Amino acid sequence: MRFISALFAIALIASTSTPTQAQSYGFVNAEAKVDTSDIVPTFNALWGKSLVGQIGIEAFFLHTKGWEEVYVGPTWTPLEGLTFGLSGGIQRVDEQNFEPRFATSVLGSYEGFSFLGIFEWDLNGVSGLWYKAIASYQVTDWLKLGVEGRRFKGIGPHVSAALWNTKLSLWASWVPFNPEGESDVARTMFGLKYGF
Repeated sequence: MRFISALFAIALIASTSTPTQAQSYGFVNAEAKVDTSDIVPTFNALWGKSLVGQIGIEAFFLHTKGWEEVYVGPTWTPLEGLTFGLSGGIQRVDEQNFEPRFATSVLGSYEGFSFLGIFEWDLNGVSGLWYKAIASYQVTDWLKLGVEGRRFKGIGPHVSAALWNTKLSLWASWVPFNPEGESDVARTMFGLKYGF
């Protein structure tokens, strides 16, 4: 994990050295998946910055039991509230050799509605494909409700609540239905997220 963390830090520092005064954004997220068999903690972070006009850069890092990844790449924002990303980096499974990892993303928001879609892949075929999609609506200043789907986890309702007037939020997704595997009524993901 130290090597992957160091790569994320290097990508972050290198991308912040641009002379432009564009605003940075991102998050740090600690989460866990709970089901009838175990509890699996995960830590991830994203950093991004607009560089010139519609072009920006993002870097992402994730560490969980048996899996690490880091990637960086350009973003394109053709319209206010719509951003596309394409990234490349490395992954490591069970502390074996490093392998290439790629990702595409789309982030959209309009009048309280938001959508995040991420699709990742490697060179190992279908087993290396992964997706995450969250569609939500800002119900109040502090509450978002929606639906989340993640490969290898499941699909179900999602809720996110801001903590007071801070940049912290608690979120949870109950994802009992897994279209590719076993369904588990106890399968829940929850986390604490700091956005900036």
